[in-house]
Amino acid sequence: MPPLSPQTRFLLRGSAFIFLFLTAWWFLFRDPLLSVLHTASEISGSLLFGRDGRAFIEPQPSGDWSLRVPIEANLPNPPPQTGFTPIHSLDFDLKRTDALIFTFSLPVLWALLLAAPNRAFRPFLYGTLLMLAIEVLLFLVFAQISARNILAQLANPLHHTPSWVLRFADYLTLHVAPFLTPFLAALAVDPALRTEILKFK
Repeated sequence: MPPLSPQTRFLLRGSAFIFLFLTAWWFLFRDPLLSVLHTASEISGSLLFGRDGRAFIEPQPSGDWSLRVPIEANLPNPPPQTGFTPIHSLDFDLKRTDALIFTFSLPVLWALLLAAPNRAFRPFLYGTLLMLAIEVLLFLVFAQISARNILAQLANPLHHTPSWVLRFADYLTLHVAPFLTPFLAALAVDPALRTEILKFK
């Protein structure tokens, strides 16, 4: 029987490690990683959006999050009133299960780096920091997209149709980026993975 190629060995190891790490994520890592996401997003959101006397994220007793996203807009007053009411932020609740989408990329990255030909500490460190930054960025983008969708619905509740730009951005943020970015991050931080698996320096 001919020896397995490096690509095949990586695929087998990676599949096994991904199964192992996602199982560990479900039973062990979810709450700690959700706390890290909360803290990092709160700090980043406050720096980017500013503070108005209330936290960007407030955990609820149910485990869900209440988000306050600063956004400047004028909403039409309901009939029979006329004119507009200025708003400076939007509050909405985010289910815990939706927030968890932004936490599983990190265990997938660890699994890929463990499956790489040469395991080294530096790719793990750089990869972890990079993946955390990406997850926080994706969460902040998701918060902005959600706030703008809610704003559009409030401005035109009877004929609200989200723009294709917001729908496409929401699709990428929730259904593409969390699954794709661990693979791209692993390739970015691990030279051995690029050279021995992809044959690309």
